[in-house]
Amino acid sequence: MTVWLLMELITAVIGLVLSVWWGPPVTAAAGAAAVTLQLRARSAVAADASARLAELRYTAAELDALSPLDFELAVRDLMVRDGLAARHVGRGGDQAADVIATDPATGRTVVVQCKHTTTGRNVTVEVIYQVNGTAGPVHGADMAVVVTNGGFTKDARLQAAAFRIVVVDRGLLQRWAQEGTSIRGVCGLDGPVRARRFRVRRPSTRRPRA
Repeated sequence: MTVWLLMELITAVIGLVLSVWWGPPVTAAAGAAAVTLQLRARSAVAADASARLAELRYTAAELDALSPLDFELAVRDLMVRDGLAARHVGRGGDQAADVIATDPATGRTVVVQCKHTTTGRNVTVEVIYQVNGTAGPVHGADMAVVVTNGGFTKDARLQAAAFRIVVVDRGLLQRWAQEGTSIRGVCGLDGPVRARRFRVRRPSTRRPRA
């Protein structure tokens, strides 16, 4: 964390000095350099945290026994284990986001909604609509993910596919948490980089032709 704060300070000072002395053209170049510095700093911090959590594993039974809050924290830690810079943001009024992560390799923002169940209940389509409505506009997501230790209704899966929201059910969660498969493979983060990959999509309002 100290490395990250230091890089933020250096970036701010460089931007201020150049904007005063040399004006917009040089400031723009400095801005590009600052972005590079930030990505490198995030990568260094994430790599350090990942090394400390490299052996982290959860069995299905262990995840089932967690409280909803601890489940969110476990998801955050698994993302950190896999090299992402992740933070827990879940609370009352969190607007359908419990964990927000950045992939230092690409700069992608991943927004995760966690749904813990003790009864095997499936995540409904209403959750998918909520995530679709806030992941991009509110949280700036490039990718939206819903993680549960249960399952998803058929409607939830269909709508998630239409909105390009990644769903991680009990089976995928076991591969990720217990078997050690990286979140990059589970969610497709290894695919080609596309700016603002995630888009809010709304049902068509076109009227059928007579």
